[in-house]
Amino acid sequence: SLLEIPKDRVTGQTEPVLIKRSDSKSLTFGFSMVLDRTLTEKERNALEALNHLLTGTLHSRIFGKAREDGLVYSMFSEFDNDYYSSSWDFAGQVMPETAPKLFLLIADELRSILAGNIKDEEVLATKSYALGRYQMGAQTVAQISNFYTASYFSKDEIRKYKRIPREISRVDKAAMVEIARDFAKNGKRAFAAVGNASSKLIDELNQIISEVTYG
Repeated sequence: SLLEIPKDRVTGQTEPVLIKRSDSKSLTFGFSMVLDRTLTEKERNALEALNHLLTGTLHSRIFGKAREDGLVYSMFSEFDNDYYSSSWDFAGQVMPETAPKLFLLIADELRSILAGNIKDEEVLATKSYALGRYQMGAQTVAQISNFYTASYFSKDEIRKYKRIPREISRVDKAAMVEIARDFAKNGKRAFAAVGNASSKLIDELNQIISEVTYG
């Protein structure tokens, strides 16, 4: 039988956290929105689609535009689905002087998603990518093992591999917008950065994000 996993109380951090490093020219940042519940498979697939749309490629809404404008070295978004909670995370590395423009871009694109501004062709592209990754995801023993172990050891659940294409096909704009709104409205927020930056700059970046992720 599974050991009982202690449940932590989910709390947010209103004030940003800055770890000063005078030897670092760039600023490494991360911010999270955390829900006090786990995600359904449909919600997980919708978040996968959102991450691909926002930061997954050189043509993505946030990372692609930021690279094109020379605002960021690297950036990604991902989600984590824990035993009792889930998080939607954004992180990257940026120069302090371009950080405000990057964060304004992040805020604008998140605001656009929350308003439901997702094109049908964008949804189709994310689903096509997810299906391709599924088709490439059982080529080695390690890939097959990784697919089953996370849910088996945490929830005593055996996922149905052949069911994944059907789950991917269920992703639509409504599901993507709904889970984004849930995180933005109900998620507990935290923002931290490491680098040689001023507290004033970090407060400015935090304010930009807090206007969108107001949990």
